[in-house]
Amino acid sequence: RFALFIKESAASGELFDQIPALKGLDQVQQDPRWHPEGDAWTHTLLVVENLPPQATFALSLAALFHDVGKKYATVILDTGRISAKGHENFSKK
Repeated sequence: RFALFIKESAASGELFDQIPALKGLDQVQQDPRWHPEGDAWTHTLLVVENLPPQATFALSLAALFHDVGKKYATVILDTGRISAKGHENFSKK
């Protein structure tokens, strides 16, 4: 139910109005070697959708917010690879 709520709230835009930290994750590309699903928002939705049915609310929130720091840490290296080194430090803030 949490995943459905998140998807519906995101589709309406209300989620991003209420939780601005999630806004723009769909524009954050990830290294396809590790994340073939593409952007950080798609990855976040996959994580939320794959939570176990007995997941606590705290775990659900952790899944939702675990990569918000990628907006600030992601860079494209000279090699063309994408790195988000240290994103977990930004995600904690």
